[in-house]
Amino acid sequence: MKLKIDEILETLRQEGICILRNYWDKDKCELARKEILSIPFQTFSKGQGGDLRVRPAEPYSSCAKDFISDQFIIDVAKRYSDCHDPENIQANVVSFAENNPIDSGGGWHLDSLKPAQFKSMIYLTDVSEDNGPFMFLRGSKARNSEMPFFSNFRLEESYIRNNFGDDKIVEVTGNAGTCVLFDSTYVHRGKEISEGIRIAMTTYWYPIKEVEHLPEWNK
Repeated sequence: MKLKIDEILETLRQEGICILRNYWDKDKCELARKEILSIPFQTFSKGQGGDLRVRPAEPYSSCAKDFISDQFIIDVAKRYSDCHDPENIQANVVSFAENNPIDSGGGWHLDSLKPAQFKSMIYLTDVSEDNGPFMFLRGSKARNSEMPFFSNFRLEESYIRNNFGDDKIVEVTGNAGTCVLFDSTYVHRGKEISEGIRIAMTTYWYPIKEVEHLPEWNK
């Protein structure tokens, strides 16, 4: 796989999202899964969508350390926005449970109203349309100023369905090793899972000046 930063940056600037297939191989993903599933259960916290997450994950996973220090992704981040300093990794487990709706992220939302905010995620399991894939709303950034946000930049499902066509919703399915680079000032979410399990890792990026005073920055 030969990746060109200029092409990735062009896609990010035009679409807000760039999907890199087979960024990690199956063996690397298997190791990462084993590391995450070996983390003591009490270490996990529950996200707004009912998923389980650990942040920072680097103390528990050599693969998390690899992902946060990936120089290629760092180079993309530096050229995309001022949110180019990796703070830490969040490991995320979304598991189907009968009569218990679960997703990653707690519905449609965006992370901030910054000019741009870079984020990187990698699937560690195969993800179909039923396994709670990442969803991204194309063209949403241009309409942020008119959106009826509530509770930390969140949006009702009905607003999305009434104001954006299905063709604007990118549902990211893919094999383990699929890496998603995206601008989190666009509206996005994790789809509600309907079967199986989805395990992923996400790097959180900020300008150093905004996070260097936080205790976790110095861990």
